[in-house]
Amino acid sequence: MKHFAVMAALIVVVSCTGNHHGADGHWSYEGRNGPEHWGDLDPAWEVAQSGREQSPIDLNGATPAARDKLTFHYGSFPLDMVNNGHTIQINAFGNHWMMKGKERYRLLQFHFHTPSEHTINGKHSPMEVHLVHANDRGELAVVGVMLDKGKAHPLLAKFWKHMPREAKGSYRDPEIMVSPAALLPANRASFRYDGSLTTPPCTEGVSWIVMATSTEASAEQIEAFHSLFGDTNRPVQPLHERKIYLAH
Repeated sequence: MKHFAVMAALIVVVSCTGNHHGADGHWSYEGRNGPEHWGDLDPAWEVAQSGREQSPIDLNGATPAARDKLTFHYGSFPLDMVNNGHTIQINAFGNHWMMKGKERYRLLQFHFHTPSEHTINGKHSPMEVHLVHANDRGELAVVGVMLDKGKAHPLLAKFWKHMPREAKGSYRDPEIMVSPAALLPANRASFRYDGSLTTPPCTEGVSWIVMATSTEASAEQIEAFHSLFGDTNRPVQPLHERKIYLAH
């Protein structure tokens, strides 16, 4: 049954909003439509409260273990950027994928959160990027990368220069090429766990891969995003009986 729930969520992702933020957007990160109330806003989102495998989580006490090897096969594609009211999302076009063991997951899109949604040993990073993938069965795998303050990131510089400032705004330019591999750290060590979408409908059955090493963005780049969207992180969720693994 979980497979069919994830497939349904993927249909919402692609056909309704182009992202993993639910179909109607009447949720928020604060107030009466904030995370603690998501499960009450729509019967389809009830798992946000009742689920036992919700994301994000605090990545603490991970067990070192051999997991499926990750390889990334990202090329470049023209910039297609959307302000969906909750984040800046870049849609992927063409044949770009991640191999997780023998399973191939195609890159659908990536987007940003400030501060990070996951924490490592209780600590947030200033920003986190989520690269959303799906395999041929519609199962989702999301790669999270922490962005800490440091040097300006050249890819973010491209995005922020043309960032739509109004909800539903978009920007497309076939002359600006996007290379998502630039967001990945050289060290492929990663935390692995079973979780969910971090925004409504909060569907479970998502394979999470959070890179253990961060990349950098400048304080100015992080503030440019935060000044537009504010805090866009769902609070960390209970781990329950799940295991967290650290794979190298």
